[in-house]
Amino acid sequence: MRARPFLSSFIAVFLFAALMLAGGIPPAAVAAQAYAISGIKPEMAGNALYITIKGDSEPVYIVTERYSPFRVVLDIANAVLPASGGVVQLPKNNFVTYTASTVDEQETKVTRFEFKIAESHGYKVVTQGNDIQIAISPSGAETVANPVNATPTITDIQVQQQQGVTTVKLISTAPLGEYKTGTLRGDKDNPARMFIDIPNVSIGQQAAREKTVQSSVLTKVRIAPRGKGGARAVFDARGQALFDFAVSRAVDGVQVIIKNDGAAGGTAMAPPSPEAAAAPTAIGDTTLDRLIQSSSSLLQKSQGGAGGGALDTFLTSGYSKERISVDFYKIDIHNVFRLFREVSNLNIIVDEGVKGTLTLALTDVPWDFALDIICNLMDLSKEQRSNTIVIYPKKKEFAWPSRTEDNLSVNTDQRIFEEQALVIQQTESQPEGVVRAKELMRNAAKAEKTGDFEQAAAIYEEAVSLNPKNANALDRLAALYLVNLGMNAKALHYAKQSLQVSPQNRRAALYAAIAAANMQQTREASDYFTQSVSGSPPMKEALLSFAAFAENNQRYDSALVLLDKYAAQYGDSLNTMVAKARIFDKQGKKARALEQYKAILASGFAVHPELRRYAQERLAAGQ
Repeated sequence: MRARPFLSSFIAVFLFAALMLAGGIPPAAVAAQAYAISGIKPEMAGNALYITIKGDSEPVYIVTERYSPFRVVLDIANAVLPASGGVVQLPKNNFVTYTASTVDEQETKVTRFEFKIAESHGYKVVTQGNDIQIAISPSGAETVANPVNATPTITDIQVQQQQGVTTVKLISTAPLGEYKTGTLRGDKDNPARMFIDIPNVSIGQQAAREKTVQSSVLTKVRIAPRGKGGARAVFDARGQALFDFAVSRAVDGVQVIIKNDGAAGGTAMAPPSPEAAAAPTAIGDTTLDRLIQSSSSLLQKSQGGAGGGALDTFLTSGYSKERISVDFYKIDIHNVFRLFREVSNLNIIVDEGVKGTLTLALTDVPWDFALDIICNLMDLSKEQRSNTIVIYPKKKEFAWPSRTEDNLSVNTDQRIFEEQALVIQQTESQPEGVVRAKELMRNAAKAEKTGDFEQAAAIYEEAVSLNPKNANALDRLAALYLVNLGMNAKALHYAKQSLQVSPQNRRAALYAAIAAANMQQTREASDYFTQSVSGSPPMKEALLSFAAFAENNQRYDSALVLLDKYAAQYGDSLNTMVAKARIFDKQGKKARALEQYKAILASGFAVHPELRRYAQERLAAGQ
């Protein structure tokens, strides 16, 4: 059975900015440029089907999912259907059918393609130049774009200047895969440079190979073939100091955002996308990290690996230590760990095989989150016991020393001896099932770490059978079934069990709320959302999710109250400001919507060009 995304469309409305960065824009924000569909071409390849919608310009679209029954809905703004009406005969198959229709009730005309896909298959929607391709293939294998058109081609270098930033986009005919970035130090004869190496890509014959940039920190962008079937893009700084930059994937290429207001030693800015800088791998509750990635995929379903918006509010969920800001530029890694020793007040032991330098910039994150990122970047493992952390290369083996008897005479404090004896006695008096459940928990965590989520769930369930009041195991089961396995009913079941054990468990309440909303159980979802925000202070992610749920169910006043509560506790974010503007528009409160758009432009946030343009057009029109 295909594991479906766990968030229903109530989360989708909160990802307006994510959609913009990914190339899909809500209909009300789209200019009235027509997208003429010249044809629809289906191709069968084994047990996979590729449907290509051919257009005459860059498409603007949204992908959402519907339930009861499950459907994938592709809405294209201002699309003009061909004379055939948009429906062609598909090759004979038993896993997909589709319909095409026009939706006129919004300001912008929308053409809707609705695909009914069998449980046995998954899907992916990508753009290839001006075309949209829907790839439908068996769930057992990764759903990929049509291999006939798999190799992307870079067709253009686009540069946009805005107040404070320069955005450079390498446009490609299809989503790009992995890439690597690097920097070169400047000297008296050469400027500092940043480069991006992209494998498995060609450069179009008509593509511009070089573009001059009139920026305070950037002078030129060049692109040239590199190696076998790859390309390198080089960004020349205006002088020997490198600019701040952030690189992320987009549906149609790679986007680089460069800070204009002075060079800062080549610091890598925080990427605008969770997928551009993946959350750290760690044993623990990283559920809400994956929640963001999955909620983005609800709207674009992994559109070529494009990242979502800057949803920084969820990225550090599961990390609770003191928050720090770090800005390392080619600093020796041992000095980095000395800093963490001071911040954490823990003993940190670093293996002699740990070597190298680090460049990293993070703002206002928990120190354990930053430490996990550094370990991932440097290919290191981390083990903690009591007040001691050991850092060592992943290729090495490490084991904590066993307690051994020695020949030294020790004067034992009687009180300490009695306390240790009490601990031993308590451990020995625990039921065998509880002890076995703890061992199972460790094994399940290891399975999670390796990505074997079904095995992890099975082990956690065995642990629960031995110790039904193990709230930690119940929470992990709810999270796994919700995020990784897409089984909402089971997620709801275990979240409820966790709440029976610990009624104040607001994280379990949030899992239950999302699972219930996915299953269209609106009243139950509302009750659990209310419980999830009952803390002091309420969780960020609970406030945001509840607000999105309320908006999706047309409870606009409630959504605004929740967004105001978020702002009071944590300050406004770009996403909350956009959500408020959107809600005011839906309520017909145009004046308040315009006030909000004005505030967005003056906020200082890195506003995507499409959103900035739309807000400016709304303010200019005064409506």
